[in-house]
Amino acid sequence: KGTLVLDEIAFFGAEEIVFKSNQDNLIGFPKKVVDEARRSQLLAIKDNKEFLREVGRDTWRYFETLIDRKTKLVVDHVRVGSTVGIGSYVNPTNVALYWLASVAAYDLSLISKEQAIENIRASLETFENLNRWPPGFWYNYYHTHNLRVTRKYVSVVDNGWLAAGL
Repeated sequence: KGTLVLDEIAFFGAEEIVFKSNQDNLIGFPKKVVDEARRSQLLAIKDNKEFLREVGRDTWRYFETLIDRKTKLVVDHVRVGSTVGIGSYVNPTNVALYWLASVAAYDLSLISKEQAIENIRASLETFENLNRWPPGFWYNYYHTHNLRVTRKYVSVVDNGWLAAGL
């Protein structure tokens, strides 16, 4: 007697189908692997504070666009270049960092206070309703679109980052 547990299931077929489906769920997706014009603009900045502000603006663009349209959760990662892909999962650390990034974007005057509050509120409403391990810890991985637990793994470190984000 025993239990068969499938950790991951891979899709074999036209890679574009899975990618396009995941891409459709997002608010945006990078169109260039390296934006040479933007790179040149950044390298031309001599003032350190201005340079860091512009890097902050570019970093915020990740959080602004790589959000699931329906659930308002940020995806873990994207791959650009010859092998494109979207890590359509989220964990407590990703959510905490999104909240902190929303506050930082407000502090840098990249978004309004109302927008920062809405970003946090919308993702918090989704996240607080996710399935949790019985004592109350969030699992480490959830699919960003259908909100299913992708692995029944609990990380107290990631839950700690969530607490820090709160």
